[in-house]
Amino acid sequence: MTTTDQVSLFCLGNPPNPPGGLRFLNGLVQADHSVRLIEFINTLSSSMLWTRRAIGEFWTLQCDGAPPPGVNPGPLFLAGFASGSVLIVPPSQTPGGRPETWHAGPVPGGFTLENLALRDAGVAARFLDGRPANGAVGLASNTDPPSTHWLVRPFQGSGPVVE
Repeated sequence: MTTTDQVSLFCLGNPPNPPGGLRFLNGLVQADHSVRLIEFINTLSSSMLWTRRAIGEFWTLQCDGAPPPGVNPGPLFLAGFASGSVLIVPPSQTPGGRPETWHAGPVPGGFTLENLALRDAGVAARFLDGRPANGAVGLASNTDPPSTHWLVRPFQGSGPVVE
């Protein structure tokens, strides 16, 4: 059975000083389709929200934000590339022409997210990796904590829930 909900993704990686730092996965921040980690202050941006379509532990993640000028206004999904980069792209720009599937592997306190297309292609760097010190997002070849561990929380009206 497929479930659909709106979530935020919070990187459990070590934050820089001051505590808090750049931790929420944010899409649609650049016309180049890049994703970054940002700090949740008092204003929730729709680009911090993701529509998760899940069949058990297999997920697609669509960014809910409105794209900046010059970016395709259609649905944009989280995708990983063999170069180690992570972007949001329309399904037509992924192998097979459909949203990429991520395997959500449970770990203490959260999940790891493994890109299945890259796994099937034999690519080592395939785990979503947040880097709170500089806000970068890429792919890692292992799930060593904490930067490849993510807290995934349903959106609840006033903002993402983080415990």
